[in-house]
Amino acid sequence: MGDCDGDGRLDLVSGSNCCDPETIHLFLRQADGTFAARREIKFERPGLSQAVRTFARGRSRPHLFDWDRDGKTDLVIANLGRRTVLVSPGPLAGKAEVAVKAVELPACPDEAHPVETGFADWDGDGAFDLLVAAQYRAVKDGPWRYAVYWFRNTAPKGEPKFAAGARLVTIPTPWELNAFAVVDRELVVSVSKNWERKTGGGWAVNSKLWRYRRRG
Repeated sequence: MGDCDGDGRLDLVSGSNCCDPETIHLFLRQADGTFAARREIKFERPGLSQAVRTFARGRSRPHLFDWDRDGKTDLVIANLGRRTVLVSPGPLAGKAEVAVKAVELPACPDEAHPVETGFADWDGDGAFDLLVAAQYRAVKDGPWRYAVYWFRNTAPKGEPKFAAGARLVTIPTPWELNAFAVVDRELVVSVSKNWERKTGGGWAVNSKLWRYRRRG
């Protein structure tokens, strides 16, 4: 969610999954509170490495917020398994295609591999921070474990500068982390376990939402 067109109303943005990995879906909020029909935003990536060019395939995660804090909403695209985000500076109103630049994010502690990336003011200092859900092995060749890490934004203005990561929560095994969100400085995590194929097709799975309250 974010104000894409500068009208003071929060709009809805989503990725388009693997079938069209270079398209973002945008739903503008109307004056009556409903959403307008879906619009598409394409993003070109000339000059970027092949690894970066293909990273939007699968779970692209677009965000609408002021990345460089110049008063305009920017489009920030994150993805499964990568330390890079793609940033398109605002204003975005009326654009059907945007240019992006690649920005490298800091590495996670524990040699963890990122699976989800989000941005929120976790410590309440007025600057957005980086939050990353990642998987790691506690022992070599051991099972994957999941944790959420916080990287504080230390830049008082302009583009962010993130401090070293600190682990916020560790997901107990055998649960797997699927996604997370920050709501009112609380962490909401989607987890699952016991994936089994159902007779006739499909999957059976035990899924839950967990809420973690921030201390202080």
